[in-house]
Amino acid sequence: MTDPELHLVHYETVQEFLHEMKPFDESFMNLALGPLWDDISTNPTRSEERSELSNRPLFAVLSANVLVMTLTRDTAHQTWKLAIPSTLNPDSVHYQFTIAGASRLLASTLDALVEPGGIERIAAPSPVMDVFIDAWATSLSGKGIQITALPLDLIARSCYATRQTVPSSSACSLPANITIALAAAEDVSSLVPLFVDFTYQTHQVAMPEAARASLSRAVQGHKLWVCRFDGDLAGFTVVGRETPNTIAIRNVFVRPEHRRKGIAERMVGVLTRFYLGLDTVLEPHYPMGQPKREICLLVKDPAVERIYARCGFLVGEDVRDPETGRKACYAFVSRGVQTSRQGEKRIRTTAISSVSALDFKWFNSNRLIGDHATLLNQNET
Repeated sequence: MTDPELHLVHYETVQEFLHEMKPFDESFMNLALGPLWDDISTNPTRSEERSELSNRPLFAVLSANVLVMTLTRDTAHQTWKLAIPSTLNPDSVHYQFTIAGASRLLASTLDALVEPGGIERIAAPSPVMDVFIDAWATSLSGKGIQITALPLDLIARSCYATRQTVPSSSACSLPANITIALAAAEDVSSLVPLFVDFTYQTHQVAMPEAARASLSRAVQGHKLWVCRFDGDLAGFTVVGRETPNTIAIRNVFVRPEHRRKGIAERMVGVLTRFYLGLDTVLEPHYPMGQPKREICLLVKDPAVERIYARCGFLVGEDVRDPETGRKACYAFVSRGVQTSRQGEKRIRTTAISSVSALDFKWFNSNRLIGDHATLLNQNET
């Protein structure tokens, strides 16, 4: 079964793409749309020049005028991202057919525009990735190219909070010895070692020079918040991926000596209410633009899911949005792939992301994905 109205659109500029995606600006699309909004807000002239490149991936698959899937690339990190909106109902009998059809359209487009191994990183939600890999592998097999999928290297959950889900303001009150404020330029030097320590928990460790540059950009963009406990710098929060309707809490870090004091929960709770346009305990009262409909979060540590849930985030496999009834949370994982021609060495390693709970077992076994993609176990190179 194939949707006869399924079609692919290739957008020439970031501005054109984001304009057409405005009706679909919501949390499930934040990981794809947010970096593009960040890029044009930071340097719109440079971004527009980049977006004119003919091979820039700004694709959308639609059924009539309804969005099914997008494929974009983050200019900052060269991450290729597949995304589907929350309006695509996974309980629908046509869901798998729609995803499969969209994946085939995108795979055939990649086959025509991108050299084998030219994709460096892909992120995607669970219902998409396995289907997409199979479609991509099938398309490349016609050229005698095989895709080998590597073990997972990242497991996380994407979730969000709304005005309807956050607790009352009294639950986010601050004691007199805790303050939360926008970071200033003079805070950057003190924050550099904290940021470097934070990156050791990720797969991209930052050197001090890179940390300083990243923090300075966040300060200039009013995206970096600091928390002090009894006047001592206790932690920081970085927000980003800001679209007209959404914004993401990207980094939350508390110094070891200030942990188990409820600081992380207070930072997340207070800033979530602030960006939703609700009453806030922040002093002074910071001006902001239009309140956001949804605050997004990528949870990488299951141990802290309860903290975010207490702040109003809809965390959990079966959690539904109380207003729309739609699925509100999905897993997010990352893996690499290698492409190779038959009888030749592998061409390149790529990072691919998916969100299926079944992926956990792939760390310990080899598996054939479709007919043309093989999974390696963790010890193979």
